[in-house]
Amino acid sequence: MRPPDPPQLSAIVVAYDSGQQLRRCLDSIQSELQREDITGEIWVIDNDSQDGSTSELSQHPDLQILRNKKNLGFGAAVNQGFRRSRGELVLLLNPDAEFQPGSLRPLLETLRRNPEADLAAPALILPNGERQGSPRRFYTLAAALARRTPLARIPMGARLLRKHLMTGLDTNRAQNVDWVSGAAMLLRRSSVPTSGPFDERYFLYFEDVDLCRRLAASGRKVHFEPASRVHHSLSAGSRRQVPWNPLLWRHIHSGFLYALSWSPGLWRSRWWRGTASKALGLVARGGILAGVATLLTVSSSLPPLSTALLLALCILGALSTPTSPSSVLGRAPLPSAPLHAVRLAAVGISSLATFAALSGTMMSLADIAGTTAWAALSAAVLNTIGRGTRSLRQLARRSVTGPVRTLVAGCPAAALEFCERIAEEKAEAISVLGFVPLDPLCEGGPTPRLRDFQQVVTVARDLRAQAVLVVGGPDELQQSTAQIDSLRRAGVTVSYVMTGASELLQPKQGLRIGGYPALQLGSGAEARAMLLIASLAGRLSAALALAALLPAAPILLALSALAGRGYPLLRCHRVGRDGSPFVMLRLRSGPGSEGREAGGRLGQALRWLHIDELPQLWNVVRGEMALVGPRPVESGIADELEEWQAARLCVRPGITGVWQLDRLRRWRLDEMIASDLLYVLRWSITLDLGILSETLFGRRNP
Repeated sequence: MRPPDPPQLSAIVVAYDSGQQLRRCLDSIQSELQREDITGEIWVIDNDSQDGSTSELSQHPDLQILRNKKNLGFGAAVNQGFRRSRGELVLLLNPDAEFQPGSLRPLLETLRRNPEADLAAPALILPNGERQGSPRRFYTLAAALARRTPLARIPMGARLLRKHLMTGLDTNRAQNVDWVSGAAMLLRRSSVPTSGPFDERYFLYFEDVDLCRRLAASGRKVHFEPASRVHHSLSAGSRRQVPWNPLLWRHIHSGFLYALSWSPGLWRSRWWRGTASKALGLVARGGILAGVATLLTVSSSLPPLSTALLLALCILGALSTPTSPSSVLGRAPLPSAPLHAVRLAAVGISSLATFAALSGTMMSLADIAGTTAWAALSAAVLNTIGRGTRSLRQLARRSVTGPVRTLVAGCPAAALEFCERIAEEKAEAISVLGFVPLDPLCEGGPTPRLRDFQQVVTVARDLRAQAVLVVGGPDELQQSTAQIDSLRRAGVTVSYVMTGASELLQPKQGLRIGGYPALQLGSGAEARAMLLIASLAGRLSAALALAALLPAAPILLALSALAGRGYPLLRCHRVGRDGSPFVMLRLRSGPGSEGREAGGRLGQALRWLHIDELPQLWNVVRGEMALVGPRPVESGIADELEEWQAARLCVRPGITGVWQLDRLRRWRLDEMIASDLLYVLRWSITLDLGILSETLFGRRNP
């Protein structure tokens, strides 16, 4: 049987002890639907009313009624009705508001005439005949202070308040505005997420400001239409500024949440706040390790540890201790206590052996037993604290900070499937702000549809997104490398969600989002600081290495001249970060213009031991190269790269990299580019250290 066509308009009214006003509100909606001759449905969401105002509504077959067992708040109740309704146009009306005859038509005409307008709002008329203060400009800190403190009594505060309230607005002219009251608004279903128009963190107040702010950040318009008039019996319960007024505290709490979501300073500071949090965590782990060591020493017959040994145990133990994943999204298992214990025992015993060798003493069995006990107890304490920290973080997310504000990017079908899964799993604590298509020409996908992926950094900044989830295949991921790198530098966490059937065979112990395995790309929100630290550490290490090699420089130059039968130092023109040309230095290891072929056994040895690349340490000191990075290429190759392949130039080229780990150099150019893009996507200091270690000490091909 064919399902009935959806109505043209869905009206949602949230009732809470609304009395007779509710009946008048519903009558006005029905009258307007009949006057305009459009099909409609009316949903009444009863937030546990105690006055019986919704009891008699059950007799009206034209109404759909949903009764909640408790008061969920205005925004959550509206979202309930939104998810159950089907009309493309959605009317939100307070139970204490009612249309004047003929006032629905101007709102309908506004959305019909203006494709860029996604929300139309009427003029609100108070019982005394005056107009309510809607629309207004978006809140700023100064406007909030002028609104709620005595600042408005001085001339500067009065000007700020007038600007916020838009007292000079021509209220008889239709126009685009910042935000309007949620007492009455008509919006397009496609302009908001499928979960509903409102952020459910706002129990009451500010949910309308947040909605309009999201629409504006998405490039959509909020239109004020004074030809439409709605009577509103405004209660203004929060204006009684006394401590025992619960609505006042609701208003303050919602204002705090709004500031957390939209403060530009908080969003821009994500990169260094994440870094500071990691640094504090490292110091805390070191302090815990020191406390456990001191406790064992005091409570047993073990000899006291020297200050140097205790410091070494704390620093090395804190650095080697596996920590819980830093991703703001998804769920990953905590590192196991046995893994903690094994790593700490290895650090402790190796530290004891080193200090014993330096002091000319022998390490006893009692020392080994004490170190093992320290490792086991420290691992248990750190694991317990890790679980407690995760629980506190989840509690804070539920009660204070709310779900993670997330953009979903990818191909439409995979993104839609993922968003539907997220909607089913409330435990994920993800608030989807919208869909960013990788291909601007594709159709479909979840709503709202935002700008294409080339502008994803701007979209994330405007919407204050905390994370971006890329859903799709590996090819789409590689072609998005440049934008993903820019997102990380802006402090936005980026993760790749593997929705393909074959990818679901990935190990189940990693990060999972919405039931799918996921891969966090890079070092998270603190990537910007990590890049700076890695650059400074690399340049300092290169300078120290050059100083240490200076006495051997004449010998190395002589060997190079002997192997290459010519001037030992080669100047090679290469393309660096962001396409900037530079001169790369290299020792000759063979004859010819390139100086990299033949050269006999001596030339092979120079290449095998990477001696020919030692002059590139000077390029690292100058900031033209890094110790680890994509392979530096000639300008001719760089010019032939496609736009998405040129993303390998987002970072400085390296002396070594993934390509260098194959000693036989069997990689084709396309394979090298693919490995470079994967490196850029997954960059972290840990990855660099692993590649550097494998280059210096790894297994060599025969």
